[in-house]
Amino acid sequence: MAKHDDSFDNESPYKVYNRRYLILILYCPLMILTSFQLLEYTSITNVIAKYYNVNAVAVYWTNILQNLCTVLFSPIIGKLIEKFGFRKSMIWSTFLVAFGAAIKCCAINRNMFWLLMMGQFFPCFLCTPIYSLSSILGALWFKPTEIAAVISLCNSSSILGMAITFLLPLVFKSDSINETKFKLFSVSLLIMVSQAVIFLLTLLLVAEKPPTSPCRAEETRNKCETPKVADLLRNKNFVILIICSATSAASTQIVSISLNQSILSEFSNGRVVLSTAGVLFLVSGIPGSLLVGVISKIYPKYKILLIITCVFSATSEVLYIVSLWLKSVWLLYLSLIMFGIFANASFVLALDFIFEVSFPFPENLSVTISFAAYSLPDLILVPCVTILSENFGVVYANFVFILLGMLSLILAQFVSEDLRRRKANEMTPLFLN
Repeated sequence: MAKHDDSFDNESPYKVYNRRYLILILYCPLMILTSFQLLEYTSITNVIAKYYNVNAVAVYWTNILQNLCTVLFSPIIGKLIEKFGFRKSMIWSTFLVAFGAAIKCCAINRNMFWLLMMGQFFPCFLCTPIYSLSSILGALWFKPTEIAAVISLCNSSSILGMAITFLLPLVFKSDSINETKFKLFSVSLLIMVSQAVIFLLTLLLVAEKPPTSPCRAEETRNKCETPKVADLLRNKNFVILIICSATSAASTQIVSISLNQSILSEFSNGRVVLSTAGVLFLVSGIPGSLLVGVISKIYPKYKILLIITCVFSATSEVLYIVSLWLKSVWLLYLSLIMFGIFANASFVLALDFIFEVSFPFPENLSVTISFAAYSLPDLILVPCVTILSENFGVVYANFVFILLGMLSLILAQFVSEDLRRRKANEMTPLFLN
């Protein structure tokens, strides 16, 4: 059933359809399950390392593999998504993630870490493409003013999936090899069945695009020549915002991966503190992501909002290091809540800002460029933080976060408001500088 958008005149009968909410509701569990698998093993690094008889760095690669896949394959996958469209891309993604979970169900023997990594390859390989589908979903089915909210909800789903992984330390309490084996199998089986259900529902319910464009901006995009990547990289605002989004995402991922090692080495009763801190850190990103989507819709001053979120994000990073130094549990919780809120708000805001300054460049390709931009340094920074932690202690190793936060804050000063997508929705034809 369609409903008219009263913001457009009678000569331009743009419509939005209620079916967009159904697709969004179906997409969010896909994002939750995929993101859950990224931190599924690093959240219980000590358990996995002991069970499979591998070191912590090998366990970290169950997550870092996502960065490697993003750097190597994202440009190709982005082009394939553009070619095959939203529906086919979502169908293949749900199928392959389910297939990866099925492989992990078979990797429960202690000498099969290599098979576990093969199964883990699929969610790591598909994480960025699946995330990029949120931008396509927003552009094809939603109004321009709703796209930030769509991205926020999808980012919140990703955060929720990762947050759930920090309940696993409470599940894997026992040192019994047989219990660990049973629980690893049960988790993989649950993921496989859930993904299979999403796959079937996607086949039945997801459509490629609505019968009519939701807004003038999307119609204008179809009539414009798509900018080349080389032209886009000459856009100062685009480059600055890519770096800002990359530093926010990189900081969040490094904290998520290293939290196990940081807390267990500094706190007694570390297992309880780890679960509480991990859940608070990631769950707090949900209101951060959602609120910034609402605020940017009401107050579309992207530069000011970005600077504010960067300031609070950098402040929380300092408090996080102080909490480790003082071994203060409550300061640790407070700093991680702040960091979760403002780092994710900064990332969502920068990503939506990227879509504005790069219009009419396809959003899914902007997402893949942004993810590749933070994945490359993460391949270096995560092992570096691990090595620094082992040699100098976790307090000094975590100074990496302050450097990333300061870089993002400094660069945010030089971006300018260039809301091309919103301008395209207000006038036609579109003239781009």
